[in-house]
Amino acid sequence: LGLAQATAVQFQSASMSAQVVMHQARHELAWGNLTAAGAWADVYTRQRAEGVCPLTPLSAQTADLPLARIRLAQGELVLASNWLHEFLPQFEAAGRIRLVAEANVVQALAWSGQKQEAAVQKALIRALALAQPEGYIRVFVENGPILIPLLNQVRHLFPDYISQLLNAL
Repeated sequence: LGLAQATAVQFQSASMSAQVVMHQARHELAWGNLTAAGAWADVYTRQRAEGVCPLTPLSAQTADLPLARIRLAQGELVLASNWLHEFLPQFEAAGRIRLVAEANVVQALAWSGQKQEAAVQKALIRALALAQPEGYIRVFVENGPILIPLLNQVRHLFPDYISQLLNAL
């Protein structure tokens, strides 16, 4: 990421620099540094609200999911759900299958925290139905062991695929 940031500076590309920072925030979240990830989420949210986000529309779609993941990790379940509710139609309209699948997984986790079991299963089944034909694994694995009980609830619908996912977890 350091080389990418240096390249963004060299080419004076605000969009590229913003993408690097977004990926850094995603890594910080994965490493458990919620403070650093949350700082990025606050800046990104403010930039979007003010209409000054340097990301291209396509890159902004990619950044929306880490934002929802960070809000979920911060325990802001309703906020994460609301963001995802806003993003999902955009991902679907753009034909971004991986993002739709990933957003449904994150939505399932948010609804799980809100004890909305029917919604959890619906979102997870949608994610699995989209991800299985493409062979997506990371969409599920990057959520960690917290997803295991939810996958086990719908294992009967996708037994081989869920076994593969559980082995990867």
